[in-house]
Amino acid sequence: MNSTGIDVVLVTTKEMAKLLGISEKTLRNDRSRKHLGIPYIKLGTKIVRYSPVHAQHWVEAKIVRPEQRPRRGRPPKVVQVARERSLQSSGADPNKQ
Repeated sequence: MNSTGIDVVLVTTKEMAKLLGISEKTLRNDRSRKHLGIPYIKLGTKIVRYSPVHAQHWVEAKIVRPEQRPRRGRPPKVVQVARERSLQSSGADPNKQ
Protein backbone atom coordinates (compact mmCIF):
# COMPACT_ATOMS: atom_id res chain seq x y z
CA MET A 1 0.00 0.00 0.00
CA ASN A 2 1.37 3.44 -0.90
CA SER A 3 1.12 6.72 1.02
CA THR A 4 -2.35 7.46 -0.41
CA GLY A 5 -3.72 4.21 0.94
CA ILE A 6 -4.17 2.70 -2.52
CA ASP A 7 -2.75 -0.67 -3.47
CA VAL A 8 -0.37 -0.39 -6.40
CA VAL A 9 -0.84 -3.31 -8.77
CA LEU A 10 1.83 -3.95 -11.37
CA VAL A 11 1.71 -6.72 -13.93
CA THR A 12 4.27 -8.36 -16.20
CA THR A 13 4.50 -7.96 -19.96
CA LYS A 14 2.83 -11.35 -20.40
CA GLU A 15 -0.07 -10.41 -18.11
CA MET A 16 -0.55 -7.01 -19.75
CA ALA A 17 -0.52 -8.56 -23.23
CA LYS A 18 -3.27 -10.90 -22.12
CA LEU A 19 -5.29 -8.03 -20.59
CA LEU A 20 -5.04 -5.93 -23.75
CA GLY A 21 -5.48 -8.84 -26.12
CA ILE A 22 -2.20 -8.21 -27.93
CA SER A 23 1.06 -10.13 -28.15
CA GLU A 24 4.02 -9.75 -25.84
CA LYS A 25 6.08 -8.93 -28.91
CA THR A 26 3.82 -5.95 -29.64
CA LEU A 27 4.42 -4.63 -26.12
CA ARG A 28 8.19 -5.12 -26.44
CA ASN A 29 8.19 -3.36 -29.81
CA ASP A 30 6.12 -0.53 -28.39
CA ARG A 31 8.62 0.04 -25.60
CA SER A 32 11.42 0.54 -28.11
CA ARG A 33 9.54 2.22 -30.96
CA LYS A 34 6.79 3.96 -28.96
CA HIS A 35 4.34 3.58 -31.86
CA LEU A 36 1.38 2.88 -29.58
CA GLY A 37 2.50 4.76 -26.49
CA ILE A 38 1.37 2.21 -23.92
CA PRO A 39 2.69 3.44 -20.53
CA TYR A 40 5.10 1.16 -18.70
CA ILE A 41 7.32 1.28 -15.63
CA LYS A 42 11.02 0.40 -15.54
CA LEU A 43 12.04 -0.92 -12.15
CA GLY A 44 15.60 -1.64 -13.19
CA THR A 45 17.67 -2.16 -16.28
CA LYS A 46 15.68 -5.25 -17.30
CA ILE A 47 12.59 -5.23 -15.11
CA VAL A 48 9.49 -3.83 -16.83
CA ARG A 49 6.03 -3.73 -15.35
CA TYR A 50 2.70 -2.26 -16.38
CA SER A 51 -0.02 -0.63 -14.33
CA PRO A 52 -3.50 -1.82 -15.29
CA VAL A 53 -4.83 1.58 -14.18
CA HIS A 54 -2.49 3.44 -16.56
CA ALA A 55 -3.34 0.98 -19.34
CA GLN A 56 -7.05 1.58 -18.75
CA HIS A 57 -6.53 5.36 -19.09
CA TRP A 58 -4.52 4.75 -22.27
CA VAL A 59 -7.33 2.59 -23.72
CA GLU A 60 -9.98 5.18 -22.79
CA ALA A 61 -7.96 7.87 -24.57
CA LYS A 62 -8.01 5.70 -27.72
CA ILE A 63 -11.82 5.50 -27.92
CA VAL A 64 -13.10 6.95 -31.19
CA ARG A 65 -16.68 8.11 -31.11
CA PRO A 66 -18.53 8.38 -34.43
CA GLU A 67 -18.82 12.17 -34.20
CA GLN A 68 -15.03 12.46 -33.70
CA ARG A 69 -14.03 10.22 -36.59
CA PRO A 70 -12.42 12.21 -39.40
CA ARG A 71 -14.35 12.19 -42.65
CA ARG A 72 -12.85 10.92 -45.86
CA GLY A 73 -13.79 11.77 -49.41
CA ARG A 74 -16.24 14.44 -50.44
CA PRO A 75 -18.10 16.42 -47.79
CA PRO A 76 -21.79 15.63 -47.36
CA LYS A 77 -24.23 17.38 -49.74
CA VAL A 78 -25.44 19.65 -46.90
CA VAL A 79 -21.92 21.04 -46.47
CA GLN A 80 -21.51 21.53 -50.22
CA VAL A 81 -24.82 23.42 -50.50
CA ALA A 82 -23.98 25.60 -47.48
CA ARG A 83 -20.57 26.40 -48.96
CA GLU A 84 -22.09 27.34 -52.34
CA ARG A 85 -24.70 29.58 -50.69
CA SER A 86 -22.02 31.26 -48.63
CA LEU A 87 -19.95 31.93 -51.73
CA GLN A 88 -22.99 33.21 -53.66
CA SER A 89 -23.93 35.62 -50.89
CA SER A 90 -20.36 36.96 -50.84
CA GLY A 91 -20.40 37.44 -54.60
CA ALA A 92 -17.63 34.90 -55.23
CA ASP A 93 -17.75 32.36 -58.01
CA PRO A 94 -18.76 28.99 -56.44
CA ASN A 95 -16.81 27.08 -59.10
CA LYS A 96 -13.48 28.69 -58.09
CA GLN A 97 -11.71 27.56 -54.94
